[in-house]
Amino acid sequence: MKRLGSVTLPESIRWTNQYAWSPVTHTTTRTLAGYHHTWVSVLRGGQPIDLEAEPSKTWLSKAHVDAIMDMASQPGAVFDLEIDGKTYPVMFRHDGSYATAFSKIHHHKTCELYTGSIKLVTV
Repeated sequence: MKRLGSVTLPESIRWTNQYAWSPVTHTTTRTLAGYHHTWVSVLRGGQPIDLEAEPSKTWLSKAHVDAIMDMASQPGAVFDLEIDGKTYPVMFRHDGSYATAFSKIHHHKTCELYTGSIKLVTV
């Protein structure tokens, strides 16, 4: 099951940047004597998580979109993201791009469906 806070997400929603991040960082400097120094550290939090609802196979209802938009409008709020059998504490990523972006699909008059993206970061 895939869930963000209390919102159950469609199983077909994709985590597009799951393997585009490393939990290890390092800094290197060179001393005046020419020695090379490297500092290595494990990162705790800060992993970007981009969830994509692809137009060809993943649709969100208006209720899904409204609930996600309500969560995204809470500054600093932390939510549990359950995905791939793991739980991550996340918050919406407001770093110059939209934390959420949804587009309405004109599918049927009686049903409003959306696709789009949700941008999160682990804390």
